[in-house]
Amino acid sequence: MFKLMANYKVADLGCGDGRLSQLLPSNYEVYSFDLVSVNEHVIACDMAHTPLKNSEVDIAVFCLSLMGTNCSEFLYEANRILKSGGVLIIVDVTSRFDGKFNDFLKKLKRYGFAKQFSEITSDTYFVRALLRKASSCSSELVHSLPKLNLKPCSYKKR
Repeated sequence: MFKLMANYKVADLGCGDGRLSQLLPSNYEVYSFDLVSVNEHVIACDMAHTPLKNSEVDIAVFCLSLMGTNCSEFLYEANRILKSGGVLIIVDVTSRFDGKFNDFLKKLKRYGFAKQFSEITSDTYFVRALLRKASSCSSELVHSLPKLNLKPCSYKKR
């Protein structure tokens, strides 16, 4: 999906305990962010306002972390911190998109992202998408971007 290279910088947005930083090769520089820091590897912050510079990272990851009421701001921030051509990875629970995952991905075009790959997993519980930063979002236009509100997760009783 994307070429492996030696010095990727990765932003794990909504990282929980920061496990991704332990799973990636040691030559990757991983910034682990969450609302609450549960260990010394996690930086506490609102994912809409990370301390990273513009165009600082190669990859931004939202893995089961688009939980806030300001998802639109999270994705705007991902655009801000990603380098041009950088990769955005989203993994979430299918039910949060109410059967409209492709509509969600289409809205991300307005946030400057171009879809490279997406799928619903074979068990239908999760969706995955890989997008590239195609353009930067202007801070003046942020309020005109489409709102991206996801539903709470729904669970079936067993």
